[in-house]
Amino acid sequence: MSLYRRHPAHRYNIVSHQTRHGVAYQTARTDLLGLQDKGLIIGAKVGKTFYFTPIANFEKALEELGAADG
Repeated sequence: MSLYRRHPAHRYNIVSHQTRHGVAYQTARTDLLGLQDKGLIIGAKVGKTFYFTPIANFEKALEELGAADG
């Protein structure tokens, strides 16, 4: 999550998430789609690749989500 905080305008894809975190492709896909389902990132398909970008108020939404979970 800290990467999304530091680079809010950057686009991420499944392979970049997989490489950065050293996880399997399916794990990276599940992670990103889960964040999208929670409304923290927005996904868009460009060609054959899905790219994900943090929402504008990512920090606030993350805090609210944490408060709601706990």
